[in-house]
Amino acid sequence: MLDRLDSRVLGGVQVVDHITGQTIRDGISFRNTQLQFGPTVSGVWAIRAAPSFEGYTDAFDPVPAVVEQSFSYEIHDLKRRYLPMSGQITLPRSLESAQADTRVDTPVRIALASAAGRRAVAGWTVMSVSVVDQNGAPVRGALVRALERVTDAELGWSMTGPNGMAQLPLTGITHLSDAPDDGDADTVDLITAVTRVRIHASVDIAQPWPADADTMRAGGPDIREILNAETSRLKAGGTAQQTVELNLT
Repeated sequence: MLDRLDSRVLGGVQVVDHITGQTIRDGISFRNTQLQFGPTVSGVWAIRAAPSFEGYTDAFDPVPAVVEQSFSYEIHDLKRRYLPMSGQITLPRSLESAQADTRVDTPVRIALASAAGRRAVAGWTVMSVSVVDQNGAPVRGALVRALERVTDAELGWSMTGPNGMAQLPLTGITHLSDAPDDGDADTVDLITAVTRVRIHASVDIAQPWPADADTMRAGGPDIREILNAETSRLKAGGTAQQTVELNLT
């Protein structure tokens, strides 16, 4: 519950690790926003105030009418473990809403991508992806997604930093698969599994940095994207590299 008794909370933002999904509780700074954020014991950042919402936050009965507005914000990691990310939220949010993603007691969930120096955990498969534009210059703020070649299932994602590099730790790569049938019904043969992966990269030319991953996933006229033709063959715990050329014109 995000509402307090003395002052109405307008909403909340939960900042999480893009790999583990765990809440990031320290080192977070909200910038370039008109919203006033405050930490809570749950790790959610509550929105305490916003322009034109002064009367709304102080009144409970009756609840004053307010015009719906969208607000942007940037999330920065003061410890430099994660890349900065942009986000947005529409206010007011209500306890009466039947849609969970618009309720005041359901925080907006923003996942931060790891900075390039993050150390891989044993068992992770790691792809290093370089995104360049049509002139060979690095592209920062690109959303990079690893897709299974046959099904296009997303195996992991990250963002490129200022040098155009993204590190994609993939945690669900299969270790073993069945060997071809040798005709012996009494044995089950296993071999090291190989997962074939393609890279999808996209960038918002209207807001390249800090980027908004949700905007790039939604697509639109300002989004430039490519599904790379190159396929990487990955084994669990292995590594791979790809370079993706993204035309920004």
